[in-house]
Amino acid sequence: RGSQIPREVSNWSLDGLKTFDTKYLAGYVTEKYTIPLKDGHLEANKEAEKIAQNWIRRDIGGDTQRISTIDMRLSEETFKHILLPVYISSYNYNNKKYNFFVNGQTGVIYGKRPYSFWKIFLAVLAVIIIIVLITLVAQYSG
Repeated sequence: RGSQIPREVSNWSLDGLKTFDTKYLAGYVTEKYTIPLKDGHLEANKEAEKIAQNWIRRDIGGDTQRISTIDMRLSEETFKHILLPVYISSYNYNNKKYNFFVNGQTGVIYGKRPYSFWKIFLAVLAVIIIIVLITLVAQYSG
């Protein structure tokens, strides 16, 4: 399986879908299908079931619900291959790989980044020193 696209960047508006044309891909490195059709269908059904459960919970309301069965029937199912713009890149820092993703339609960015222990430590220390100084100044001036 190829790179898993994080949910944070996988919200595209599908209203403006257009018929495929190879010039859309000119100059880009692309992947072929990363999920076989059968697996995609199963995954889509699971996602549809989650959406239905959320709708049921919202419609019932209240703090807790007990849903014993869901009779969900999908009809007139079709599929189409669509191109959804997402840019995936990675970089190495201190021998560790960091991936990041950009939704090419919305500009939403997601990824993990390295944290510097010393920068965080010094920032927290600076805040503590400032609080102590403010407290001391307030005590001696009042």
